[in-house]
This record gives sequence, C-alpha cells and structure tokens, in this order.
Amino acid sequence: MVQRKRQAVSSSRWRLCLAALALGTVTAAQSPDSGSSSSTDGIDLEAVCSSLATVIPPMMAAGAAPSQENITLDHVFTKYYPTGYNLPSHELFLDLPPGTLLASDDAKGSIQASGTDWEAVDVPFDMQYGLQTPVQGIQGGLPSFCRFGATIVTSELSQVYAEVWLPLPDTVPTITTDPDPIPYDNSTTSDTGDGDYLNNHASPALRLQPLPRWIRYPFASWEEGSRRRKDRRHELHRRQILAAARRPPAGFIPAPDTAWQGRMIHIGSAAAKGAIIWPDMKRIISRYHEVVVADNSGHFSSATSQEWATNDPTRRDSGYRAVHLSTMLGQVVTKTLYGVTTSGPQRQPSRRAAKDRPSTTESPLPYSVPTTTAEDGDYSDVAPFMNLTRPYSSKLGFYSYFLGCSMGGRQGLSEAGLFPADYDGILAGSPAISFTNTSAWQIWINEKVSDPKAVEYIPPSAYDNVRNAVLRACDGLDGVLDGVVSNTTACTFDLFVPLLACADPAKSGKGCFSLLQLANLVDMYSNFTINGDLVHTGLLPGSEEAWSAPSGLWGTPFPVASGWFQYQLLNITSVKSAAFDPFIALTPELIAMGNAVDPGRGNTWYTNLSPFLTHGKLLHTHGLADQLIPPGESVRYYQEVNEAVGRQKGGADFEVLSDSYRLFLVPGMGHCRTGSGPWNFGGAAQTNPGARPLSFDARHDATLALFNWVENGTNPEYLVGAAYQTKEEQAGYRITETTIEDDRRFGYGVKYTRKLCPWPLQAHLKANATRADVAASFNCE
Repeated sequence: MVQRKRQAVSSSRWRLCLAALALGTVTAAQSPDSGSSSSTDGIDLEAVCSSLATVIPPMMAAGAAPSQENITLDHVFTKYYPTGYNLPSHELFLDLPPGTLLASDDAKGSIQASGTDWEAVDVPFDMQYGLQTPVQGIQGGLPSFCRFGATIVTSELSQVYAEVWLPLPDTVPTITTDPDPIPYDNSTTSDTGDGDYLNNHASPALRLQPLPRWIRYPFASWEEGSRRRKDRRHELHRRQILAAARRPPAGFIPAPDTAWQGRMIHIGSAAAKGAIIWPDMKRIISRYHEVVVADNSGHFSSATSQEWATNDPTRRDSGYRAVHLSTMLGQVVTKTLYGVTTSGPQRQPSRRAAKDRPSTTESPLPYSVPTTTAEDGDYSDVAPFMNLTRPYSSKLGFYSYFLGCSMGGRQGLSEAGLFPADYDGILAGSPAISFTNTSAWQIWINEKVSDPKAVEYIPPSAYDNVRNAVLRACDGLDGVLDGVVSNTTACTFDLFVPLLACADPAKSGKGCFSLLQLANLVDMYSNFTINGDLVHTGLLPGSEEAWSAPSGLWGTPFPVASGWFQYQLLNITSVKSAAFDPFIALTPELIAMGNAVDPGRGNTWYTNLSPFLTHGKLLHTHGLADQLIPPGESVRYYQEVNEAVGRQKGGADFEVLSDSYRLFLVPGMGHCRTGSGPWNFGGAAQTNPGARPLSFDARHDATLALFNWVENGTNPEYLVGAAYQTKEEQAGYRITETTIEDDRRFGYGVKYTRKLCPWPLQAHLKANATRADVAASFNCE
C-alpha cells in the first residue's frame, strides 16, 4: 500500500476544532439513534449498509469498476440514517475517518465551501416538491439512506475523497406520493424506465472470506510477476478468482430497492471547492430518491483557495480524474447494495471500426488548447476510454447522470469528452469550458474597474444606473416589459449608451457618465481580444443586476482566476495570494502558456463529442445575465461542437445536434441561479431555499427532462422556467434597487413563467396573447 503524508489530527481533536464551527442548533436529530429500528421485510438495513465497508474495497481493487480499472480505496466508512435526519455540513464532516485529510488540506475551509443550504430549516421551503414526504417536506428531514465514504488513492501524493448516498425504505409511516417523475402534466403518465431489478433476499447470512493479498490490491506489477503467473493454468485460475473478486461475496444480502427510483446521479463541484457539496446531495436524494454521488475534486479546501495545487497528480484529480474515479465507485456501490442483476438499458454498440472513429480533438482557437489528442503527452491514461460509444449502463442495469454548474458544468463536459461511456445524460450549467481564457477574462474585466482614481472609473454604486438605462432601451425587445433583457442580440450599444451620457461629455455626474467612462463601459461589454484574436466573449446587456454580486465586478479579480495562474500554472507558493498581482502578471504570453501547459487538463474545449452523443444526451444551460462566465462562451462552444459533429454526419446544420445536444439560454439568470429571470427550472446547483421548479414534471424540471430524453427519447422542445417574488414583492412593495442577494422563493408567489427555448430559438409573445405572465403565451421562434 502506498504511503502518503497525513495530517496528524486525532478524532477527538477534530471534534473539538470543528464543534466551534457550529452556527446554531439544528431542529433535526443530531445523529442517528443506534436504537432506532432499521429492519424492513426482515432485512437489517443498517447491517447491509455497514457491510459495504468490507465488501466494496476488494471489489474495486479487483477491477469491478465498469471501466475495469483497479482502484484502491482507503479510509472507508459507512453510516445508516433512518428517516428524518438532516445533519448540517460541519457534523457530516465529523464522520470522516482520521487520516482522510492530507497535510495540505483545509478542514475549516472545506466545511464552509460545502455550504449551509438545505439544512433542516430550509427544506420546508421546498413545500414537499417531488417525492418528498411530510416527514421530509414539513419537518425538514431526509429520507432513510446509507452513506458510503472513502478515499480513492491516485498516487503517493494524492487522493480523492468521495461519498455515495443510497436511498433506503423509510423507517416511519409516511404519506406516499406519485412515484412517476416524468409526465409533462398531471393528466399524463409514462413509464419511468426504471427497469426490472432483481434482489435475492433468500441468500444466507453474510460471510466475508478474505482474498489473497495479490488479488486485493492493484495489479500494477503483473508484467513483472513471477514465473508462476506466466503459467497458463495459473493464469486461468487467477482470472477465475479475479472474476469472483469483482462480485459481492457469496451470501451478501442486498438491500430492498423499493425506495430507489433506479438512477445514479453524480453532482459536480463549483469554483475551486475542495468539498463534498452536501446541500446538493440532500436536494437530489430528497426530491428524486436517487442514488447521489459527490467528490472533493482531490483536495479539501475553501471555495477559492488553490494553495493545494502543488503537484501534478493533485491537479489531475481536480481537472478530470476525481469525477471519473468517483463515478466508477458510485456505480459499483449502487449495483452492489441493491443487488442489480439485470443487464439494464440496452443500446447497439457502434458498428464502425476503431480506425474509422473520429479522434477527440480540440478546435484551433486563438489562445486556446493546441490541437492534440488525449493520447499525446502525459494524458495517455484517458486514451483507452475516449472513443467508447457503448455506455456502461448497458452492463450496470441502471442509468447514470451527471449534474453540475460552473466548475461542475466544466466537469460534465470533461466527462463527455474524455470518458464518454461513464454517463447516459449530462446536465451542464454555465460551464467554465476554457478555464485559462475564462480566468484571464475575469482578471481583465476587473482591471477596468480597479482604480478609483482613474478618470474612466465606474463605481459599483453606479451599476444600477447602467441597469436602468439598459432596461429602458431593451426590456421590451421581446414584446414584454418584465424587467429582463431576453433579446440580448438586438440590445446594441447605440440603444442604451446615449441614455447614460452627461450633457458635458468631459464631466460625470449623478446618474450620468463622462465620455471616458462611457468608452470604458463599452469595453466592458466587448469581447476580450489580443491583437485581433478572440480570447473570451464579453458581458451581455441585462447582466448588470449581477455586477454587484460577491463574484461580480468589484475591481478585485475572482480569486479562483488569480489562483489558477499563481498556483496551478506558475506554481508560485513562496508568496501568499495577496502578494501576487494578477493585473501585472497577466500577459498574452502567460495566457498562451496556460493553454499550452493546461495544468491538470482544466481546459475542456472538446468539440468532437461524437463518442458520447452516439448514445448520450447533453442538456446545456446558461444564464444570459451571467456576470462570472458570460454565456457567449457556451454559444461559441455549441456552434463548434455542431460543426465538428456535423462533419462526421455529413452536415453542419443545427438539426444535427438536436436529438442529442441542446443549449438553453435563460433570460435574467445570473451565474447558475439568482436574478430577476425565470431561473427556477431544476437546474444544477440551484439549492437556494424555496428555489424549486414550479411543477414536478419534465417541462418544468430540467433534471426530469434529461431523464425523459435519455430513457424515453422525448426531445425537450422547450423548458418552462418560473420567476418567483421576493418577500417585499409579496407584500406589495416595489423593488427599486438591485438586490442580487434577494430572497425569491416559491412560497412568496409566482411572478411569471416563461418558455426557455433551445438555442438559437427565442421566446416571443404570441400576437393574440391576452397574458404575458404565462409560458403558454409564448412561442419558440
């Protein structure tokens, strides 16, 4: 077993340190009661859950992963939670076994990065959405589940921590809800596509037999093995033992699958978080009753720190390896716990010969990743997986999905490009696709508002003036005055910039800008170019509401962007972040270097997604008011994927992608969520209290739409997003100033609904519409 430097922190010391982070009492029970009944149909759920800690490690080491990789686990633990428990992040962290953290990890930062959404006090604001029962929806608890955690060893210097939550039958009486999550409305029903899962509950009691040492651990030295291993009879015997090792031991009793809807969902990370996003795990298991998987991207840290990026293996974990390996772990744990024995969803494998399959190459964009394949250089480890066109679900017996936004959206596209067989469907929101270029833009845009002494400086206090001018000029371009710019293409500078000009162009005043300030403003909306070459698309009109967000335009670069260049690329660890000036460091040469080196393979501009799109579905969303990653990058990426895939299919029309890849741009939505627009549609990372879709169906919930698309072949012609009122609006007050941290909840009332159309279509008000606040009054044109 490899030896790694560990943080010498005892369990008792962890508890003393982390208890100080508690921010108040919790209404739910603090920890599962060992005396609670965990028996269902004669099966001890707690015992079955506990047995995974012994069963799974030797299976993973023997190559039980669908990819047949030998994966070593460490610090494995399990915990059974009866119905109604909902522990906060800092208490969930206490269960991590000592040694899980490395010396460079930051426990406090990781807990804070996990977030506090979806705790017991927040869940009731969801108002029993989806499959929530009264115990969950009213009391704030979660359904019964088994929690599996482990570190995945990736090198002598690095490891990935991952968790799998698996729903189990409730242990208290509840009011049942309709288990069918896919119909478009209450009047229709459809097959959930869960498949037929067979359990053998008549198996004898669990008896674990230890495996030979050479079976239990990775077989890295087989090529150097003894002469005996080269003996054919011994090789046959070894293969027989290996095949047995990849299965649960004889006598293993699986858990009932009655509480599980038949899918596995992996949720992505955000920013540079080194954390398990427990709020998102709670949201998935509570609303959908699906298995949910998450990982810490290979480090424990705050949301913005990148001081952990001190070696290449850890950077690789963050860039692409953590998600793939935790996916393999999640699929094996799911199949094992529920005893899934069916062959599952069947699809025909590609009939094309390997030599005829397209290579996965990146587009030759200015200042982007050079045209290479994963077989080049140091990334040969992903080469065997890149052209797989048959999904692992064909042998797992259940569907696998990935949901992520921002960094998580980037992770989803990385999976589609590098590991196309891992998932059947991917929901990628606001992805940081070209991470180097996006980081460079985030530094570039903030430099324009960094010097209060400059004559062209625009203070944040004036952002509302800009927003008001944009709305006066462009709000009605879609035929509706709703406080949102939907037709950003038609909202040109000449429509709103003159409204901000002072009478004396040499001076600025209250509510108006000087000529130099206006020139700076136009630059802020413009694309970032170097010598005429496009580096990154710019802000869109209508995004001003989010400029005052914590990650908005404050004249200080987004810390993740600065850290990317300081730690990931230049590996400058001799000075603290405060001593690194990104405004000075950012040069054309540095950007080019970032794309050439591509530390950890963080750039995911993979345009030929044919291997994934042969079988999988990609639902891509982006807010038109995104201030952190402007949506023009998603549009540009979609166009280039269409061109690359179209070349394989003999055309470049957007209809080529319509059956497998759709991009939805959301008016008035900031980064992943928030804003005045109709952004409540079940998107990834939408964990705000009360931020639920309007209706539990595949029109209003993008997660269900993805299920429906993959499993029933129903193409999402459009989605329906909902905009909710703030508490002040509910009370009849009019919001007059930007409040990006506003509190818009389902319980405060519906402001309006709107069709979200697949790009390049836009929602337009029907000529005969009598109401403008309902989605039915709009067409996608």
